[in-house]
Amino acid sequence: MDTLVYELREIQLKRKAAREQLAAFLACHGLTLDPLLERYFGIFRSEELVAGAGYDHNVIKCAAVDDSLRGEGLLNALVSHIIAELVNQGILDAMVFTKAINRDIFCSLGFTEIAATDDVTLLTNAPARLHAFQDRLAAAKGDGQNCAIVMNCNPFTLG
Repeated sequence: MDTLVYELREIQLKRKAAREQLAAFLACHGLTLDPLLERYFGIFRSEELVAGAGYDHNVIKCAAVDDSLRGEGLLNALVSHIIAELVNQGILDAMVFTKAINRDIFCSLGFTEIAATDDVTLLTNAPARLHAFQDRLAAAKGDGQNCAIVMNCNPFTLG
């Protein structure tokens, strides 16, 4: 009986050939390569990419698993690895941005949905922290009209 060997390794996003391989893999799963990804990890069977997920700051995205391998725990391995990487960076709150049809899969991995549309969903692994933040915002609310400004102040993008 043959034993399948899987290897989890980082895909070097700065390498053109690796990016092209990843983009082709994601396209087969109805996804596009997000240019904001900081890191991406793949599970390989020999040199074939069969599952992968990446992150941008604390948001896990571009997660995909070959249909024939769903239910084998590959996504769990990837998400666990990414969360460990984030914790090593001092980031304790991970979020997932994914297609709405994947909601239940990520909920089974300990994530809680915090926002959704018909097409996509945003989940967190730290709902208590989110609720505490919302409570602090509510406590800061004054009488009368309240407002907030959301601004992109990135000096590198002039945004």
